[in-house]
Amino acid sequence: ADLAVQRQGLAESGELPALEVLARKFGLRPFERDLLLLCWALEEDPAFSWLCAYVQDDAHARFVTPHLALGLLCGDQSDREEGRRAFLAGAPLRRFRLLALADDERGLPQSQRPLRLEERVAAYLRGSNVPDHKITFLLHPIPEAPIAGAQLAIVEGLLRWVQSLAAGEPWPPFFLTGPPGSGKHLVAREFCARLGLQLCRLEAKSLPLADSERHEFLHLLERETILSHLALYLDVSELDPGERPIMAAVRDWIERSGGVLFVGGRERWQTIRSVVHVTVPKPDAAAQRALWSASLEGISHTVDGQIEAIVQQFDLEPQLIPQAVNSAVDQARRRASGSVVQAEDLWQACREQVGWRLGDLAQRLEPCYSWEDIVLPEDVFRQLREIADQVAARPTVYETWGFGARLPRGRGITALFSGPSGTGKTMAAEILANHLKIDLYRIDLA
Repeated sequence: ADLAVQRQGLAESGELPALEVLARKFGLRPFERDLLLLCWALEEDPAFSWLCAYVQDDAHARFVTPHLALGLLCGDQSDREEGRRAFLAGAPLRRFRLLALADDERGLPQSQRPLRLEERVAAYLRGSNVPDHKITFLLHPIPEAPIAGAQLAIVEGLLRWVQSLAAGEPWPPFFLTGPPGSGKHLVAREFCARLGLQLCRLEAKSLPLADSERHEFLHLLERETILSHLALYLDVSELDPGERPIMAAVRDWIERSGGVLFVGGRERWQTIRSVVHVTVPKPDAAAQRALWSASLEGISHTVDGQIEAIVQQFDLEPQLIPQAVNSAVDQARRRASGSVVQAEDLWQACREQVGWRLGDLAQRLEPCYSWEDIVLPEDVFRQLREIADQVAARPTVYETWGFGARLPRGRGITALFSGPSGTGKTMAAEILANHLKIDLYRIDLA
């Protein structure tokens, strides 16, 4: 009774002890909470081990068993019947791996098998909330990045959906679909941040293929999401349907996983569970401008007038924009003249972000020619200049004049150079790339 009064006082002051917090997080009943405390006593004070042996009249039984717990903590038969439910595999203590029931190695009935407090839970009760090392190496926190436009509207819509739910109502998985570069994981990350959750990426190919191992991992991870306020992001965009064991493991995970789960893919999968499906589009030009402005906020720079040209030339994924800004800042710091980011720094950083993706598909050429190096008839030379002017004028035509709204696709510039070998086709391409400060690649169509 005295402890109940103290507990109530701590609850009112917002200073709940770890055991009470744990009980509330996992929805434990009083018997389950007291059982945790009994097992923790053995962890903290060896004298309790001898008391267990004394009570059970067995010098070797220095542990808690279900039978002992029911005898100590239940007052009558009805309490004992209620208490037995705590030892079911689907009950919170075992489902969330708070307590472990020893394997049946000696043919003992379940009621006489040792109960052990999990190491992660014991540490939590001592006041140390450090994530479980057995699973954290598989989780990769998704870093913060700004979002804008349609992506931000999706987050706000999901928050309204949360507010419409009844208290305690479980959430289905969120299935986010959209093209590569749409920032699906950033939408999930911003949503989680608004709710005080840390979003971590779980690699689909790291899931155990054996059912027993995968289900054990699922329960451990489910416990960790509650203790560490985590949400999971599972990317299925690049999975090969031909890899059937991996596909089966991923589908099983989606069907069984608890907690807050986001699945990102190019298109929605058919699932038995109901899901919240959201289509995430790629950020348009206005959203990209907002992302650039947000990423440059607080940074000394002189690139405001170049944002339109950068947006038109580099259709960067949302998470790459802050990376480009950080790279530009590093370049500026290496200059002797100061650390003010200039348009050239940002332009070069964007080229670095997009250049590495072609891999073995193309050979990169280093443009070394300028307009003065090529000799052409006047009409052909004028055509090359018109190509350069058309690229330079894209921000004005598409944004200022509003033609971009009528041309949602195909905004690139394509030029066909024809003529015999040695007439200057490659040189002309190098001159244009050098003038426009963009990368040039040679692609062998064979």
